[in-house]
Amino acid sequence: MRTLLKFAFKRRFMNKMTVILQGIFILLVCLIFYFDKISDVLNLEFNQAIPINIENSLRKWIVNEDEWKTQGFIFTNNNEEISITKDKEVYLISKVDEINVQSKIYQLLLSNHQLRMESESNSSVYKWLEKYESIEVEFLESKVEDNQFKHQLIILFLTSIYFMMLNFIAVNSNEIIIEKTSHMIPIILSSVSVRVHFITKLIVGFSSIFFQIVSSIGIVGLIAYTRYRLDHGAGLIKLIIRYLPINIESISLTDLLKLLDFKWTDLNYVLLGLLFILLGIFLIQICILILSSKVKTMEEAASIQGPFYLFLLVTYYLALSLNTSHSLSTGLGYSLSFVPMFSMLIMPMRLLTENVMPIEVILSILFTIVFISLIFILFYPVYVKGIKN
Repeated sequence: MRTLLKFAFKRRFMNKMTVILQGIFILLVCLIFYFDKISDVLNLEFNQAIPINIENSLRKWIVNEDEWKTQGFIFTNNNEEISITKDKEVYLISKVDEINVQSKIYQLLLSNHQLRMESESNSSVYKWLEKYESIEVEFLESKVEDNQFKHQLIILFLTSIYFMMLNFIAVNSNEIIIEKTSHMIPIILSSVSVRVHFITKLIVGFSSIFFQIVSSIGIVGLIAYTRYRLDHGAGLIKLIIRYLPINIESISLTDLLKLLDFKWTDLNYVLLGLLFILLGIFLIQICILILSSKVKTMEEAASIQGPFYLFLLVTYYLALSLNTSHSLSTGLGYSLSFVPMFSMLIMPMRLLTENVMPIEVILSILFTIVFISLIFILFYPVYVKGIKN
């Protein structure tokens, strides 16, 4: 087995295409984290401030000009740029067509109006309005604070790993088909048993997945750390604030991290979710390896892999459609969180959107392990027969 593993790892990792793809990945990550710097070097307009002309009488009413600069605007007296005037109580804005810019200007004018009203209002009236618009309520039942931005980011991370691992499933399947069509199987089976060959494929597949996950996280973490040490990502955060509907108090990495509100419990949920995805992928890998052993030509491979990918896409989009607390806690979403293959995406989403009892997590894992065992026991003879044929 050791020789077979060594040969498989060398063929999988020690090739030019793997090095080239890894280099492309590093370049893409650098492009993302240093996009503002690259934009400056290439004289692109992504991080250039938007000139805006506000008539002098109206500009005197601007309470906080720094807030406008934070959102990517710069004041100018050029009438050819975006202009803001006021006719009675109506703000007139010209020369702006982008919806995103219109939304930013509206929010800034509204914020300025509210600050002005607060500063001019009678303090007693202001306090009365505060009391009038709010009451203090404390729910005695436990309630999970819902942070959609954080949840969507974690789900994006998990589903990225999901699709990344599907690629390695296809690689294992194609290796078996190539070995059969090139008549290498008899040579391999003359030195090792069919069981060793099967286990080797599983080990190589999972080792490849683990290496890709660790290396990807390491590369992204190292590049992100270098950018943090450079300028705390100030220019990049400025771009995020400008082009995404995110409201934070200042251009600060600390304020941006407050939006995520990561806790140690979130790390536990991510690890549990990753465990469910790994179990699901392991199950799919066993199934596709068994089916690939029956394939005799490359043309037949597409007829086997196609339905698998279609099923996995259906699983992915079904999980996205059920990605609400209500849908996952009752009915179809709740039931599918215990069904092998479906649970690899549904259960991580449940963990992120609601309180899941430990017994439910354990049952879902046990159902998947039992199903994997049954597949292996019942269909392993099919693999043996297919490989030897």
